[in-house]
Amino acid sequence: RRIELDSSTVSTLAGANEPRGAGDGPALQARFDGPDHVVCESAASRCYVSDSQNHTIRVIDVAASEADSVVTTLAGLAGEPGEADGDLASARFAAPAGMALDETARLLYVADSANELLRVIDLDEETVSTLAGAPQATGDADGVGAVARFSDPERLALSADGATLYVSDTGNSLLRAVVVASGEVTTLAGASGIGGSEDGAGADARFRSPMGLALSESGTRLFVADRSAQQIRVVELSDGSVGTIAGTDRTSGVSDGAGADALLSGPTDLLVVGESLYIADRSNALVRHID
Repeated sequence: RRIELDSSTVSTLAGANEPRGAGDGPALQARFDGPDHVVCESAASRCYVSDSQNHTIRVIDVAASEADSVVTTLAGLAGEPGEADGDLASARFAAPAGMALDETARLLYVADSANELLRVIDLDEETVSTLAGAPQATGDADGVGAVARFSDPERLALSADGATLYVSDTGNSLLRAVVVASGEVTTLAGASGIGGSEDGAGADARFRSPMGLALSESGTRLFVADRSAQQIRVVELSDGSVGTIAGTDRTSGVSDGAGADALLSGPTDLLVVGESLYIADRSNALVRHID
């Protein structure tokens, strides 16, 4: 879907409510199966979609009219999950989830969640490679490349300089950071396997199931949608301190308001636009807004 923020007008950009499928073609005739995450180039003329249940990465070439937009498959093969690297046609994914785009370097990062991997699509070279993790090897180890372990990595956020990739390691209740140049993975905040909603610095902080990530425009703060805690958290990257800006731990609802007076239900994704933070409040079937 597409929302014009000035008018709050909602329209369908690609796909249809039923039936699900994997078909490419004119956007409103194309079909998806569990589209999980969308990232767009700055000009909004091209968007990338992790088509999770098809195990593919799709592309929407966005025209001025939705009727003229086109969907194609970029990488992976519908109905064939796997973990193979290689050229776009040979590469395989398993339930790809969050993505982050480096437009300057022409790299698309993918949280390949069922494979427990972080993958990289080189849009110019038309190849897929693995940045960190080992196929289907669950764990919480820090380290470089294949030494590192994840448990259900869900969402990504990329620093403005393209040097650091932030990962919501949902199954471990952790936030991780990856040095893109080396593939070195470290734990930014949280304690592995210990759920909670405590504020604090680094390992003293607790998350339940961190999911959506968004960096502030200054790049100094990382906002986190803590899905099962029903909260929006914030990490000050200068010192790793974690705070809570909206919601009450494990209290679902749909109330507007400030701080703990606001109630959410299963928040999953975030987007920063200027001084506004938009929330996909999934279980409430709403889009919410924080000033």
